[in-house]
Amino acid sequence: MAPWASGDAPGVAVAVSLKDEIVFARGAGMANLEHSIPIAADSVFQVASVSKQFTAFAILLLASDGPIDLDEDIRTYVPEMPPTESIITVRHLLDHASGLRERNTLAGMAGWMADDIRTEAQMRALVRRQTDLNFEPGTEIEYSNTGYALLAEIVERVSGQTFSTFTEERMFKPLGMVQTRFPEIRNDVIPSRASSYYPSSGGFKNVVAVSETTGSTGHNTTALDHLKWAENFETQAV
Repeated sequence: MAPWASGDAPGVAVAVSLKDEIVFARGAGMANLEHSIPIAADSVFQVASVSKQFTAFAILLLASDGPIDLDEDIRTYVPEMPPTESIITVRHLLDHASGLRERNTLAGMAGWMADDIRTEAQMRALVRRQTDLNFEPGTEIEYSNTGYALLAEIVERVSGQTFSTFTEERMFKPLGMVQTRFPEIRNDVIPSRASSYYPSSGGFKNVVAVSETTGSTGHNTTALDHLKWAENFETQAV
């Protein structure tokens, strides 16, 4: 961890378990450069697209429960989506094979700057104004934030809960992931959260949280909580 151990740069948190026991847990570098707060093993990070596995898991829980059919037309669950020549299924969304256009690219084409506020309602409306697909569903693979944001919306429609509440009640609480959450509001106060930065000439600049998107991103967690998530693949407690 030596390369990350700095008092004037952002860093990392690392946690390792062996035979169900935590044998290493430490932070290196800074969680907040402006207040000189170091990263700890329990620092909370917004983990961007690592979020997608939790969204997929939530969908599969509801498929296991019965109310979601992976091979059903997505318009069964979100009828506001425009009709397409070929049916897009839930499985297509999971597999990045829907052909839906990338919403982040669409936002740039529509004139949004990188640091502009983007509400989820705005982004959903942008996607629903599309009249065509990039390719026929199931014929290609194209990484899709659009698909995973839509999966989170399907979870909300089917469960009758917010995506934050569903994932907390069905996944995070049962696994004891007490510092893990999908915030419902981008401005929520999250204790122990590390600030985000990007490298710039002469140092680093703040990353401003501007997106309300959840499902494709938005997951906040710690290295220690992620060990509990990893263990669940073996124990299948959830």
